[in-house]
Amino acid sequence: MKHTILIFCIALLAAAPLAGQTAFRSPLPEAAKGDRLFSQEKYKEALGEYKKLPASAESRKRLGAVYIKLWNMSEAIAALRDAVNRAPHDSEAGTLLAEALSWDGKLREALDIYRGLLGKGEDTAELRLGYARTLSWNKDVNGALEQYRLATRGYPRNLDAHMGLAEMLSWKKRFDQSIAAYRRVLDLTDVSAYKSVALTRIAKVLTWKGDMDAAEAHYRQAIHADGTNVDALFGLGELNEWSGEYREAKSWYQKILQVQPDHKGAKAKLLQLMWVK
Repeated sequence: MKHTILIFCIALLAAAPLAGQTAFRSPLPEAAKGDRLFSQEKYKEALGEYKKLPASAESRKRLGAVYIKLWNMSEAIAALRDAVNRAPHDSEAGTLLAEALSWDGKLREALDIYRGLLGKGEDTAELRLGYARTLSWNKDVNGALEQYRLATRGYPRNLDAHMGLAEMLSWKKRFDQSIAAYRRVLDLTDVSAYKSVALTRIAKVLTWKGDMDAAEAHYRQAIHADGTNVDALFGLGELNEWSGEYREAKSWYQKILQVQPDHKGAKAKLLQLMWVK
């Protein structure tokens, strides 16, 4: 399909990391079962185990970490503040507290914690990436770009580092550099879901560039890698809609509802295309 060359502004929203923490630095024998469940991403079960533990810096840190995964930021912040108060030099607890604060929109406090930890010489992937992500949410794109670059150098196989760098480059309209960074993700992983995300973001950047045919090809590759990727399905729907192929566009939006029945964007598009038979 040959698309009319039009440039549309597509917002590349900051997303949660692709890969998260799966282990804690300091072992806690009595938390072994909970830690195993945490690493298996069985967070509700892990929470039940962690709640049984006597209060300590390590147990409170684990509670905070699992509450982040369960998206209960108020409980996460409370548990992690307690952990930091009990063990002020535990940089892992501090990093987790900053993460919870950033997800909860308390960006200035989160940034202060990240800067304090980095100023003490701490440097982990979680710390560097959390700082970069929070800077981007605070609209400091240049600062975020610098931190993501540092993360890719310090942790060259970290997918989130390259994804974040690529996103910041796209925000700066350095499209070719952004695409190259996303392609680095494709080189680093064999996980289909991750490949699909990277391919979808390449397609969005290509759309920014006005290269609609290449964008379509990458959206199709993304769907081939993961047929449940609603962002890729939506992207194909929009490309077809923009080129006047409304019946084809409608079919892509309908496929989204088969995967995610409450997808508001697809529902809105289908309402606009009700006249298409």
